[in-house]
Amino acid sequence: MRVFSVHSVAFLALALLSCTKGEQQLIRHEISASAGDNAAVKSELSPGDATKVYWSVGEHVNVFVGDVSYDFIGSNSVPAASAKFTGSAPAALGTYVMLSPYNGSATNSGGTISTTLPYIQISRAGSFLAGTLVLAGQSNTSSVTCNHVCSGFRFKLSTEEDISQVRLRGLNGEKIAGNFTFSFSGANPVASAGTQEEVVLTPSEGTYFAKDQWYYIAILPTNFTNGICVTALSASRGAGTFTVSDNSKTNFLRARFKSKTGLDEDMTWPSSTGTVDPGTIEDLAFEDL
Repeated sequence: MRVFSVHSVAFLALALLSCTKGEQQLIRHEISASAGDNAAVKSELSPGDATKVYWSVGEHVNVFVGDVSYDFIGSNSVPAASAKFTGSAPAALGTYVMLSPYNGSATNSGGTISTTLPYIQISRAGSFLAGTLVLAGQSNTSSVTCNHVCSGFRFKLSTEEDISQVRLRGLNGEKIAGNFTFSFSGANPVASAGTQEEVVLTPSEGTYFAKDQWYYIAILPTNFTNGICVTALSASRGAGTFTVSDNSKTNFLRARFKSKTGLDEDMTWPSSTGTVDPGTIEDLAFEDL
């Protein structure tokens, strides 16, 4: 029987460790990312103002190389629709997938990525922050174009009300938010069903929703075949409901946000004497990109 000395065993262990590190050697990479046309959302904050998604300063994103995710950080000094992200990844990136916002629990298994859909977005100076909407892109070069993996509903309240909560749900129980998976069909990310049937939105600042402020609810691309229902909760008036049962108006495509102004005016409240025919609401419509 051959006997190894303590020094021999230590040397062998060090050699094996060195080989392992060599196989997983990481180097610094720089990726130029842009928000594609499918990440543009038309803004009504001023007439004709076309708004792009902006990467925020120092934003973190996932870069998947195979099934492993790496944390890349934006190096731009001001919010912009195009930005450079740097991080450490294997020497040969090959085909990679970039995901925003960064999610430490996101996984990639066989080309299908699992992540979570954030659903609260309040418009700020006519622009979006990329960290509140899911964007993804796939590339085999140092440049990648990222597009939405989501759709959404936007609204504003036309009167001063003590509304503290707004809910959006489909009338046939579609899964519209929560954890979901997506893969790529060409350059575009294609999302699967989520885990949440209802989205609940509360103001990010203050106690109640502000008058004439656009609010956005990001959801998964969904065709609500039986329509949708929006519910607002008011401390003084109770729960108001706004329903659209015409399914020709409830097909939420990828990267499209449907719009509703004066939402509170068209709601049916417990104290209201009149009702609103949900089939006659015409301004719930796709925004042109």
